[in-house]
Amino acid sequence: MQTHRLKTLTAVPLLALMLALGLSASAARANSETELLHLESELSLTTWKFDAHDRLSRLAERHPSDARVLANMGVADERLGRWRQSLEHYERSLAIDPESIDTLKAKSYLHALEGPHLRLDQWYRDTSNQETQWISRIHAREFVTDHYTVGATYEHRYIEGSIERQRFDGTLGIFEGHRNRYEAYVERAHDFASTRLSLLGQEETPGAALAHIKELPVGRLLLRGAYHDPYWVLVEALADEGTADRLEAAWIYEGHSHVGGEFKGPSPVTGSIGTRLNRYGLDDDSHVAESLEILIELRYRFLDFWPGLSVGYGFDAEYASLTATRTDINGDSFHPLPLQSTQVHSWDVSLSHDLTHHLHFDLTTGFSYDNRIDASRPFVYGTLIRDTLNSFQLGLNFEFNQESNRGINNTFTQFGGFLVWRF
Repeated sequence: MQTHRLKTLTAVPLLALMLALGLSASAARANSETELLHLESELSLTTWKFDAHDRLSRLAERHPSDARVLANMGVADERLGRWRQSLEHYERSLAIDPESIDTLKAKSYLHALEGPHLRLDQWYRDTSNQETQWISRIHAREFVTDHYTVGATYEHRYIEGSIERQRFDGTLGIFEGHRNRYEAYVERAHDFASTRLSLLGQEETPGAALAHIKELPVGRLLLRGAYHDPYWVLVEALADEGTADRLEAAWIYEGHSHVGGEFKGPSPVTGSIGTRLNRYGLDDDSHVAESLEILIELRYRFLDFWPGLSVGYGFDAEYASLTATRTDINGDSFHPLPLQSTQVHSWDVSLSHDLTHHLHFDLTTGFSYDNRIDASRPFVYGTLIRDTLNSFQLGLNFEFNQESNRGINNTFTQFGGFLVWRF
């Protein structure tokens, strides 16, 4: 009896200890879950990216193996332009929870934009039946160290059926042929900033550009300067190797991160405001026109109704302050680059949605109005993306829009496709 009673008395505290440990573990898990839900609730009410990142970092230190915490860290890093860290956190989260489709989408879409990848584009473009362009582009991007990224872009255009234009030397002629431009860059990632040095140009006209992006508590600041940046907006510039020397500044507010191709974040409002000073050149004359550009974009997303539905307003103005005059072979005056001041307002409705886990579309339609030349036109453009969520992304796109620099009745139609290989 005493032996049996001793065993019973000994089993009771052991059982109590096991129950206590089990309850303690359950309580710890519950506390972790409650802490994360509370933090996510708080983060959904703030647009302060640095505060969100700091608080999530502290939470990740306490819960280094929590897939949701790591996925949220990926979103916080993405909002701060920390592409490497964001992709690493998405990958660590997927290693723990490989079935999380939202995390997989977030990683795949970010990788196709900012990670190591190869992208091929092909377009067909027709401008008011004046000329046809076949446009091919290839872009590659790769992380080479913890801080450096290298990339290169090559674009080829074949132009056929151009209308007759006054050429730079004063003669009348039709340009039909090939044009090539390129860019090779190295990008340095800093803490919450990046700097890119580019060598760029076209045919026999080399140039360079320097850009810096700085993350701010709200939005980001872009500063860029370029020398002999290829400028192909006007037919004259396309025919005579147009260049643009630019000084540019812009403030961009995203207020969200793209998860699964749709908008999810604390603010329904996004936008940007920017300005550019331009000096344009043709052939061997680098100063045939000057202009000031002002660019404004505002967008409101109906987060509570449909996250992918939004309305937008854009203001795109270019004020020509100088347009050089030359004399043609007949002794008549002409503008080698007929740059005109434009002031375009646009309004649109946009819809973005995942049809399936692998199929996504974006569709935007609206109209634009240029009050300088009293011209208004509807526009529509859309993209359909098929993503394997592994290595490849395929897309089709279409656009119909106004060619605002070519007068009242000019429009262009463009359609094509692209392939992205993530590596």
